[in-house]
Amino acid sequence: RDYVYISLGGNRVKAVRQVFNVLLTFLLVGLWHGPNWTFVVWGLLHGSYLVIENGFRSLGLKRFGEAKGRCRPAVAGVVVFVLVTLAWVFFRAPSLASALHFFGHGAAVPFGLVDHLRYLPTLLLSGGLLCYEWLTRRWEHGLAVASLPLPARWAACLALCLALLLFGQLGGQEGIYVQF
Repeated sequence: RDYVYISLGGNRVKAVRQVFNVLLTFLLVGLWHGPNWTFVVWGLLHGSYLVIENGFRSLGLKRFGEAKGRCRPAVAGVVVFVLVTLAWVFFRAPSLASALHFFGHGAAVPFGLVDHLRYLPTLLLSGGLLCYEWLTRRWEHGLAVASLPLPARWAACLALCLALLLFGQLGGQEGIYVQF
């Protein structure tokens, strides 16, 4: 942001130039992660998402999720989650061909012959985290659990520890930023 986006004029330029500034900045963010087309696509996707959000804002919506209607914030959250998750496929794929194969395979066999019950604990945990997010949406910080009763704090800590034991990768694989 400081070295590229603001140096290019940031958002204090005409709309077309701002789109260019955002896309170039995110292109460089992608390249910073590695000299691979997958990172370029990942960066450009995120830049495109931001350009689209800025377009909504210029139409008079501060944020798409703040538009009138009760379910729009939830829909906006789901849309952002899906779009960012799709972009992460490119980030983790070794090549563009394998990322596109992943999408092609998913479209051809969306539910395949997978044992769906094995995802139930993950879905339940995710649902619980979504409920927690919704309940604490007005807090200054969503993890500010100090104001909760002691049994609720202990339950939250135990749930997080259990989630780490059940879903965590406890060895064998390095994090994605270990190369930096």
